[in-house]
Amino acid sequence: MRLTLFGFNALALATLVVPAFLIFSSMRGAGMNLPAFVGVFGLGSAATLAGMAKLSAKGGGADPTRGVLLLSLGLVLLTVGFGWLFFASLGQ
Repeated sequence: MRLTLFGFNALALATLVVPAFLIFSSMRGAGMNLPAFVGVFGLGSAATLAGMAKLSAKGGGADPTRGVLLLSLGLVLLTVGFGWLFFASLGQ
């Protein structure tokens, strides 16, 4: 059950990040920086996946405090990335 929840959460994360990258690649002339964009979304995705892994771990590996902290950090970074993408698309 835990692995299924982790898989569904990873799939939901991919359905958010892949379209954002496709939108970004179609807006190359909007003054957006590729390394910064990939860094924000990559770090946000990695932190979100690490938080989900901490929350869905079995036994002694489960650390809810660290999992929620990583999940919150990842969601903040993803929100910053989506906001950046939204405002850059408005400016174009």
